[in-house]
Amino acid sequence: MNEQVQLITDFINEKLQGNIYGLVSYDIAQLKGDRKYGEGKGRYFDCDDTNLSRAIFTVVFDGVWKDLNSQTLEQGKYRGDTINSFNTIFGRPADEGGFFGLNQFEPDDQHVPRVTRFHSLYHTIGNMVVLPMLISVNIL
Repeated sequence: MNEQVQLITDFINEKLQGNIYGLVSYDIAQLKGDRKYGEGKGRYFDCDDTNLSRAIFTVVFDGVWKDLNSQTLEQGKYRGDTINSFNTIFGRPADEGGFFGLNQFEPDDQHVPRVTRFHSLYHTIGNMVVLPMLISVNIL
């Protein structure tokens, strides 16, 4: 677990200027393309499966899930998951502004900024959890 604690400490020092409380509102989507904290070797980028989120899961959920560690995360026995999804509710960002799903309902000017704020908050660590992977799915 020392490697995970060190990764979290490095992140706090490098990305949050030593302010651990900044982790609460940090948009993990900003780590796309970051080899140290973002996607791991051989993995595509997914906010709830970054190197940083995996490290946090192993520290926070230590002793909660049987055998949860960096190896079992790598093996796919456990996986991070986003609790409250964005795209299912509001759709992906639209080139013309707003979001595809939301735009269909002609939102008022006060609603769009609130949804835009949620778009940056839904990729925060507080909206993620690690769960056991009980089934595997093969996609052809």
